Amino acid sequence: MAGLVTYGVLFFMHLGSRQLHRAGVTPHPPNLHVYTERWVRSVKDEALSRMILFGERSLQHVLKEYVTHVHHERPYQGKGNMVLIPALWHEPAQEGALRCRERLGGFLTYYYRDAA
Repeated sequence: MAGLVTYGVLFFMHLGSRQLHRAGVTPHPPNLHVYTERWVRSVKDEALSRMILFGERSLQHVLKEYVTHVHHERPYQGKGNMVLIPALWHEPAQEGALRCRERLGGFLTYYYRDAA
């Protein structure tokens, strides 16, 4: 009914086996580009440009810690100052001592309250 629609397909290929994994399909890939560019800028500004990495292992570690921070600890203004995926290990508390959790040697910080 809408006429010709062009879709973007995101896929990954394991180079050794040539096995493909389709990650998603969308009719609006230009809109997704804005979000991916912002994520790349954020990970560079908040983590990667602040440290010297020694090989793939250290890069993998930094990316893992950053993604954990973004998903479970970092509040987003556009989402009502809520985290994307609330951590199962920590229930938000309104009272109690204010604590700070650090990741990557203090480059990433997260403040929370102990349960009363």
